Amino acid sequence: MKKLTETNEKKLRKQILEALKKTDGVINAEFNHGVYEFGIDIVFDFEDAFGRKRKYGIQVKAGDISGPDLSEILGQLSVAFGHEFSIDPSKFLDAVYVVTDGEFIGGAKEFFKKANVGFRNVFLINGARLKPYLELKLRGISYKEE
Repeated sequence: MKKLTETNEKKLRKQILEALKKTDGVINAEFNHGVYEFGIDIVFDFEDAFGRKRKYGIQVKAGDISGPDLSEILGQLSVAFGHEFSIDPSKFLDAVYVVTDGEFIGGAKEFFKKANVGFRNVFLINGARLKPYLELKLRGISYKEE
């Protein structure tokens, strides 16, 4: 898959945010930008089965992600877990999703498994998992490369 333009990544972030706002249990989903974003594009709270609010971050990438790309991402996330984000600033991230509309290639999954030992909750979501979620939540609006 070819790398998508920055415009497509912005569009993808917007679609993910809109889908989150239509997901049961999601509270206060918003864009996160600026000097202190630490690679986190979207922040949201989610109420778990016991009524506890948990804070999640999402780093959105358009196109395929390779091992070296993931190395840089994990470096950003190690700082992000120690940062207080704008929604309920007394709370830190409980988990992070690295989301792409492409695939994890070139040993990225294997690198991730090794690098994630002892790391907090970081989950990889590829295009095959993302696209059905977006289509379900946005009903009829599907993300396509331009």
